Amino acid sequence: MRKKQKFISVYLFLLAIIIFSSNSHAQPGVGIKVGTLGAGVDLTLPLSSYVATRFNLNYISFELESTREGVTYNVPVSMKTFGALVDLHPFRGVFHLTAGMVLNQNSVKINANGKETVTLDDTDYEGDFELEGELLFRKMAPYLGIGWSPSLKRKSKWGFSADIGVMFQGTPRVKATASGSATNTSTGETIDNVFTDSVFLNDLNNEVMQIQEDIDDSSFSRFYPVASFGLIFQF
Repeated sequence: MRKKQKFISVYLFLLAIIIFSSNSHAQPGVGIKVGTLGAGVDLTLPLSSYVATRFNLNYISFELESTREGVTYNVPVSMKTFGALVDLHPFRGVFHLTAGMVLNQNSVKINANGKETVTLDDTDYEGDFELEGELLFRKMAPYLGIGWSPSLKRKSKWGFSADIGVMFQGTPRVKATASGSATNTSTGETIDNVFTDSVFLNDLNNEVMQIQEDIDDSSFSRFYPVASFGLIFQF
């Protein structure tokens, strides 16, 4: 809650600068774009011929499949981000440096069922049960990048934009739950409710810990690459 309040405070501060700034003769711009964060909309508000603040919304949703230890997992991915950025045009041209914060509501879920044999911590289970997991990301992610967009002193209505940068989302955390009934194929024991069975839950937790260790060892997951290109209309 405090992080969201700080995020809102930054927005209000930037808006106050915009309202009381008398140095900018450039016009606001609206852009549409596509990139690694999905499809998006940008609102650019110039503060001077060197600096502009930019707010954007991005969204994309799709589903992947992943196989681990012979088990096929469905992986629904929903990517929603809301950015508050500052663009610095050091040469008053099309090139800009960008820094800001991104409200990261990206979601990656993992689903599998017991209609096929599922291996948890080297123990095989099968039956009528379902596993549900999720990767949890840092909600407030700093962003740094470079880009190209119409000059803030430019008076033409249309222009192209491009951005390349990194969103520092941190190491995602893994959580998982299970429901239904299962059979331990090694012992033949039938579990009526996996959610309350201590042995099954212990195997599930150990599997989650192994996945978390794999993620922790990969520095790539901490940094999300951002690349986009689009079209801008200046009022």
